[in-house]
Amino acid sequence: MAMRIESLAEELAKPEDVRLREVLDALDGRAVIFDGLGARVGHLLDELDEWIERAGAAERRLKKAEEVVLMARQLTAYAWEDHLEDCEVSDSAKHDSRELSTAVWLYDQEAKS
Repeated sequence: MAMRIESLAEELAKPEDVRLREVLDALDGRAVIFDGLGARVGHLLDELDEWIERAGAAERRLKKAEEVVLMARQLTAYAWEDHLEDCEVSDSAKHDSRELSTAVWLYDQEAKS
């Protein structure tokens, strides 16, 4: 009984596609309906593996592209902040921002009264 359990555990430890290929190989030649089934399913499993590899590669490229975009945005933000701090436009923008905030606050106060 213990040998059977160990054997079953070893079989279950195998990847599903390996177990499927073994079953199909065992069925080959048993009946006309099963002839060539292993080759056809094997071909589909190989194709599936290829698609999984392509999807994984695409996912890795997408992740890398997202990292590059994030880095570019950060660099652009830093460059823009540096540019604003070095010019008169920054002072004007800060002044306009304060005036806008004050106007919005005054409008809210009037609306509440």
